[in-house]
Amino acid sequence: MKKLFTLILSALTAVSFASIGDTITVQAHDHVDLTWYGNYDDVVAFPAAASFEKITMDFTMGCASGGCSHWDYTVSVFLMNPTGIMDSSIVSLDTLSVEPLEVDTTWNVYEVLEKFELGRLITPYGNYMDWDQPTDPNDIFDENWERSYVFDLTDYASLLQDSALLRVHYGGWSSGFSATVNFDFIEGTPPREVLSLENMYPVGSYSYYSLVEDVHSPPFTKLIPEDAYGLAVKSIISGHAHEGPANCCEWVSKQHHISINDEQIFEWDVWKDCGMNPLFPQGGTWPFDRAGWCPGMKTDLYTAELTEFVELGEEVTLDYGLQPYSGNGEDAGLFIVSNTLFTYGEINFEYDIELTDIIKPTKKDAWSKMNPICANPVIEIRNRGSEFLTSASIQYGLEGGEMSIYEWSGGLDFMESTWVELPTPNWTGAQEDANFVVNISIDGEQYPSNNSMKSKVEIPEVLPSEFVLEFKTQQNFQSTNRAVHNSYEIYNASGDIVYQRDNDLAPNTWYKDTFQLNWGCYEFIFHDSAEDGMNEYWYYGESAGNAGKIRFRN
Repeated sequence: MKKLFTLILSALTAVSFASIGDTITVQAHDHVDLTWYGNYDDVVAFPAAASFEKITMDFTMGCASGGCSHWDYTVSVFLMNPTGIMDSSIVSLDTLSVEPLEVDTTWNVYEVLEKFELGRLITPYGNYMDWDQPTDPNDIFDENWERSYVFDLTDYASLLQDSALLRVHYGGWSSGFSATVNFDFIEGTPPREVLSLENMYPVGSYSYYSLVEDVHSPPFTKLIPEDAYGLAVKSIISGHAHEGPANCCEWVSKQHHISINDEQIFEWDVWKDCGMNPLFPQGGTWPFDRAGWCPGMKTDLYTAELTEFVELGEEVTLDYGLQPYSGNGEDAGLFIVSNTLFTYGEINFEYDIELTDIIKPTKKDAWSKMNPICANPVIEIRNRGSEFLTSASIQYGLEGGEMSIYEWSGGLDFMESTWVELPTPNWTGAQEDANFVVNISIDGEQYPSNNSMKSKVEIPEVLPSEFVLEFKTQQNFQSTNRAVHNSYEIYNASGDIVYQRDNDLAPNTWYKDTFQLNWGCYEFIFHDSAEDGMNEYWYYGESAGNAGKIRFRN
């Protein structure tokens, strides 16, 4: 019987290696239960000061020992940095006498710590991970469920030294999830030296009103050192609360900016497409777009490269701000804001291309919605050199098998990155957990240790040559015809559409398509133009029987 490969989405972990330099791994929190709102601290023994090509933090989230919470909560990882400033608070007051008044006061004297946010993520709607109720039809995870979130912390090297206090802040009000935090220090040379890093303003949750009115984030003057060669701001911003007619600031896109001398230099919309969330299914409104975050994903990081807009050795006025609020109550909405200002030394290389990730094929959690594959691999490359990058040679394929070569052309400035889709390689001999290998090179390469990477391959589902696709549209909701939001296509390995069904669909109707396809690699893509998925509107009290269904059958 003829068979074919087809893309079925599943969860995936990538394995990478460096040709030179050792990796030092440091563990902080180890399966620590996050059971209630608050701080979970650990003193970590980081390596002594050294030169590291890259530093990454892997935050692995699992269910707490009592099960996963059903709600989306904010989780932040902070490095608590000593300031050298002492403060005190009253622990107790003991009145020794009334006349004359004599009070014995016990003081708690402590050093003030400044928190630097290393990463932020949001927990998923965990009712799909409620493994304490095995009869639940949504129970598709168990107590061993875990999810990995990786953060690049190379520029924070000066904080990640010797003994340090690491804090995981859990913004939840119920049990809960667990936190395991590991750091990898890859010895080598970073793209540029970090001369200093500082918080533009204290990290925290602020009202929309206070941010616009500069209550907590006023402009400030910064002297750019004469020996500096670069300046950048890294921002982690997420919107929360449900204020005003559009439920600001979770459900509204707002424009934020970094200004230099009253001129808005870097602008971006704090908004995230949650339909491509790799952690699915979940309960609740997980597919709905939000202000900089999605349930079960990292909060977006924005980097503003400001070097070309400042004069070295001179003072500049820096400011963070956002678009004015409307007088409709939305000013009470909240943003959690972290803006870190970095001053850099010289760029270490003129010619240095970095292979930063293998997107497809991989078993890495972040790209599970795009895998497994049987057609075009996708990689991410970055220019770590000062010279503008216009071309690269990419060698790739199954380890031990025939290698393919692709000549990439494009344009990347310093620290810019891009995804590269590669022609389909020779998959002959592919087996589960085989290694997919990529090597990249450029003329004049000065640092080849970051040019190679490998990932584990997962074999896609193999279907019979004849199968049936069954699709049930949703019922109308009030005056909305949700059926017309949906359409789908099947593509072959060449990217040609071999079948499609448009959005001229009737509500509450079963559609059955029988396919007879030749041996090959195919991709099925389903669209929902309203971006609200095929679930019922449970938050409006709609019956679960109104949900749509889609399935492959023999």
